[in-house]
Amino acid sequence: MGVPACLSSAEAITAAEQTLVAEVGPPLPDAVVWETPWYQGASVWYDHRNDVPAVLGWLEELPRRLGCVDVESDNLAPPSDGRSKIYRLTCHLDRNGRGYVISLQTMLTPTSASTTIVAYRERD
Repeated sequence: MGVPACLSSAEAITAAEQTLVAEVGPPLPDAVVWETPWYQGASVWYDHRNDVPAVLGWLEELPRRLGCVDVESDNLAPPSDGRSKIYRLTCHLDRNGRGYVISLQTMLTPTSASTTIVAYRERD
């Protein structure tokens, strides 16, 4: 995962979590980082367009692209006309012999959208 060997264990975990957030990437190419609000920078909040097919396609493809070993997800059906909808996806994966979780929440409204991504190491 590209984490330098000279880091302490805690630093290596934080670096791995940050790398996972970067690997997930934005839901749309023109998404804007709103902030990185939580947990040692291993999270990001994107504002983006409400492009329902593209965002749902990104969410659907993500577990395969990341190599998730277990996935929990809301039904990825498009929202009803004029309605807002929140989608949640949790991906469990292994990197370098350690278990990690990536948790995403995407909110699509009639006029805007946002996605929050958090990565953290599972307890041994």
